[in-house]
Amino acid sequence: MRTDGQDGNSEHWRDLYSAALVEELSSDKLPQRIRDAQRAIVDEIECAGGFQMKHQALLDALLVLLDLEKNHRPDGHTTQINKSA
Repeated sequence: MRTDGQDGNSEHWRDLYSAALVEELSSDKLPQRIRDAQRAIVDEIECAGGFQMKHQALLDALLVLLDLEKNHRPDGHTTQINKSA
């Protein structure tokens, strides 16, 4: 179930993804933008009943976000994606 208030808007994840990509690496906002985009992507996949081959762009975006998060964190670790947070 989507909790982002964007039911029926499949472009919502793209907006959040783009916002994370254009945020400066030094910005304090970057971690939250990454989490928001990750949650929106997971929500999009769940709304469709699970991952399907047509969701390759979602998976690719999620992997980019994980790399961005890893490069942003000083310890090089990524966080577990938790859509309820």
